[in-house]
Amino acid sequence: MTEASSATPADRFGRKWTLSPRDVIASVFTAYTFAVSLPLIDILRNQAAFFVVRSSPPIDFFLFFLALTLLAPSLLSLLVLLSPAAVRPWLHAFVFGGLVAALVLRLAKAIPGLDTAPPILTVGPALGLAALAVAGVMRSGLFRQLMGYAAFLPVVLAVLFFASSSIRAAMGAAGPVATTSVSSERPIVFIVFDELPVVSLMDAKGDLNRERFPGFARLAEHTTWFRNAYTSSSTTIDAVPSVLTGRYPDPSKEGVPTLGNHPRNLFTMFMGSHRIEAVEPITRLCPEEACGSTEPSPAGARYRALATDVGILALHTILPISMTDGLPPIDEGWGYFTSTRSEFQEGITPLLRQNRVAVFEDFIDSIDVSSRPTMFFLHSLLTHRPWTHAPTGEEYIQIERVPGISDGVWHSDKQWLVDQGLQRHLMQVGAADTLIGRLLDRLEQLDLMDAAILVVTADHGTAFIPGERLRTVTEATRGGILAVPLFITMPGREGQVIDDPVQLVDVLPTLADLSGADVRDWSFDGASLTGARRADALWFAGEAVNFDELSAARSAYLGYLHRRVPMSGGWSEVFRAGSGRHLLGADIDDLTVGLPLGWVAYVDDLEQHQAADLDSGVLPLMVTGYIEGLPGDEQVDLVIAVNGRVSAVTRTFDQERASMYSALTRLEDLEQGRREISVYAVEGLGVDDVLRPLEIAPSEG
Repeated sequence: MTEASSATPADRFGRKWTLSPRDVIASVFTAYTFAVSLPLIDILRNQAAFFVVRSSPPIDFFLFFLALTLLAPSLLSLLVLLSPAAVRPWLHAFVFGGLVAALVLRLAKAIPGLDTAPPILTVGPALGLAALAVAGVMRSGLFRQLMGYAAFLPVVLAVLFFASSSIRAAMGAAGPVATTSVSSERPIVFIVFDELPVVSLMDAKGDLNRERFPGFARLAEHTTWFRNAYTSSSTTIDAVPSVLTGRYPDPSKEGVPTLGNHPRNLFTMFMGSHRIEAVEPITRLCPEEACGSTEPSPAGARYRALATDVGILALHTILPISMTDGLPPIDEGWGYFTSTRSEFQEGITPLLRQNRVAVFEDFIDSIDVSSRPTMFFLHSLLTHRPWTHAPTGEEYIQIERVPGISDGVWHSDKQWLVDQGLQRHLMQVGAADTLIGRLLDRLEQLDLMDAAILVVTADHGTAFIPGERLRTVTEATRGGILAVPLFITMPGREGQVIDDPVQLVDVLPTLADLSGADVRDWSFDGASLTGARRADALWFAGEAVNFDELSAARSAYLGYLHRRVPMSGGWSEVFRAGSGRHLLGADIDDLTVGLPLGWVAYVDDLEQHQAADLDSGVLPLMVTGYIEGLPGDEQVDLVIAVNGRVSAVTRTFDQERASMYSALTRLEDLEQGRREISVYAVEGLGVDDVLRPLEIAPSEG
């Protein structure tokens, strides 16, 4: 037997591997560029807000580009070249083949149907094509030569990235600001909530739900409520500048919310006459001479967070949607996707993971009376996802994901999770309502209620419809996304409700009018609301949208919400959602209970639920976990009982190869001390209502 015939396939593969160091570097760089660098550069060059929210100095842009396009593939190449000779062929095949597979997965994700297909339909073919690519780079000199030329692609990426007007605007310094004279010395309190639809504040008839939201009810008594107000954008980085400039979003601004792009704004209008106290977590419109400079986080923490976020973004870009459920969501903010409180304490500003109630309370405490009139501005992220607060303002759960959402889209076949999301959103709005009440208390304490000009609005709304994106405007969603709250102090019109359609671009002209600002050389797309007027259309995404159609869409959307979760009444009504609402509050002893099924209900933080400490800072309100023993992928209705009383009805759903469940228990079932938590499967929900007990156990891991 010859040596060749006795060699194993692995031996033969190793001997055939004759790539030079140049070939290794060229192949890795080429595959990495197409699989990773190119898609990320293409996304981020048009999303400079990713850097703006971090207050990134110009050096960060250069370091980010060098690390992404040169450092990472260089390290991968060195990993291959410095490995032992016997391992080198296999390591190259793993690195190069893995990058090719990632490229194939990314391309497949752009094909309708494959983006949500089971992994077996995409991962298998991707690995097959990767094997062909590995064979091609070994056997074809032309293939290797072409990759040698493609290795210069980072130069092209540099041009794409740094020539982007969005990136240049984010890196550039602001020019001269446009100030003006203001005759009024009235203080101003201006609040912009994030992701708050006006319908969330309404009852089923379209009036303010005063029982559920007493804070906003008090606000309406002291201001004028413009019930038919609409935003001009569904994205924060366009909507907030539009509110603060009185101009429609300009596509040429590339969605970069900086002073350089918006030199005439709320802050420049009043910086000459008022002291400015501003909280701008997303935008950077306030001049340094008025608000001070925004210091970036410590470099080490900043770069760690940036590297982590880019990695998470890359995985979301490459992997099929069905494989991203276990990843931190990227549709709930503008960065710091995995931030924790410890990172926040180190100097990172994790935006949506910080204590948003504390930010609002600090803002309230900052309101004072001084010799110079002051404008207090807050862009509050409290009402934005993640929804983690009870109406009292207390946190009730720490959860990274909102069940029922993937890549910003509500699951089309999980209406009960959409309903649960709506319930959690309404409770989050309740927390905002509590803080509005505290704000009004502060203004009354300082005798500013009548003296100050008060503006409360939101940048945009959100929608709760299966199969629809939360923030993409369609015929079905526009009533929830475009219709926003707007309350303004209007002399002689306190407590009035105005139904004339208005736009958020009307806010700054109105404020200028109320304050006596000289804006003769300013240009607005909106107009002052101090006089009688009625616009016919809203300018949205480059098109005119009829206001009557928007009003009808808002009413239709409110009707849909009320059919899912009662919009009238107090907080007890919010929990009466879904097909199991008839069981809520019932004693288990009064229901039909069958034999145990032998299944196990694993409960997250079980001890925290059983030994309820209502003073701990986190309320045991949301019960989550998974079911073991459930046959196949069957979905089962569940009852969650607290102290022998039905507190929630939910349904299992498949996630990460497990039968998960998530339930929001009633506020009235929160009790201090030991509590009995029980889980039952329900047979014949709404017909027989037979409860089958499940064994309870703390979740593992």
